[in-house]
Amino acid sequence: MIIKHNISSCFSYPFASLRSGLWLVWFLIATYSVSSQSVIVNAGPDQTICKSDSLFLPVLNAQITGLVNDGYWFTTGDGYFLPSFDDNVQFSVGSVYVPGPSDKITGGFNLILVSFDPDGFGPLVQVSDDVHITLMGNIAMVCNSNLNIALGPDCSSTFTHYAGNQLGSATAILFSDPQRSVR
Repeated sequence: MIIKHNISSCFSYPFASLRSGLWLVWFLIATYSVSSQSVIVNAGPDQTICKSDSLFLPVLNAQITGLVNDGYWFTTGDGYFLPSFDDNVQFSVGSVYVPGPSDKITGGFNLILVSFDPDGFGPLVQVSDDVHITLMGNIAMVCNSNLNIALGPDCSSTFTHYAGNQLGSATAILFSDPQRSVR
């Protein structure tokens, strides 16, 4: 979801003039409009990661464009951002979100990307977008009769997998018969 702001304002400036002995008060009305494209924030598409994984923020392909190109990440969860170890981090600096215990219990959290204010105290405001991250439990490995796994001398095998943005490995010890073969 991308949130855009369209801001229009109207100001009145009184000025007076003397005409035929009468003071007339005139109002000059100035109207301006700021483009709805002044700041665009896109936190990226919703994601699913394993409960044991951290979220590598560049995977989201989040963007802040327009009058500003930076802002802050915030979380609705109880995890923290790296490298700050805090519940918020500057967009251009943050690299990883580590889910907290409550995030894992509830099965997810939202990250909110908020732009810097493009004009300080002017009429433009910060723009935000959020992304929902779902945490899934461990996935059971499903094997069929056509699976062949090379085993080491101790009847173990190391698997390397790539899940989302994290590399990991696991060691499995498999016994199916005394000759150490797997069917």
